Amino acid sequence: MTNFKEILHNAKQRVTPSRLAVLAVLEKEKRPLSVEKIIKSIGEKNIDYVTAYRTITSLKKVGLLKQIDFQHNHAHYELASLGDHHHVVCVQCDKVTDVEHCNIDAMQKNALRESDFQEITQHSLEFFGVCKKCAI
Repeated sequence: MTNFKEILHNAKQRVTPSRLAVLAVLEKEKRPLSVEKIIKSIGEKNIDYVTAYRTITSLKKVGLLKQIDFQHNHAHYELASLGDHHHVVCVQCDKVTDVEHCNIDAMQKNALRESDFQEITQHSLEFFGVCKKCAI
């Protein structure tokens, strides 16, 4: 298990039960979760919506969480420490699978060549389709 107390100290963040709980849930699940699912996993008696949103916002601001958009009209979050990867999302059952190799470096170089931008500072790439189980 990751030493989140040390990670929070290094990020100059206070170590609070809510921050530790959010990070622990995302590490355990190893997949992007909505705020509602994070709260449900922690337990509504242990964290309320306001605290959850504030916690997630502060962890995102210091780069410990990444926000993912699965076009569900709400954000999902995952640990930034999982590294650069992308997702394939089933539009029928919401199954999410990680995709590790997208040759993003070549895509970014191409985007810079085709645009008038000097630098790309971040990116988001998600694929949507129908999983094998739903296609049957």
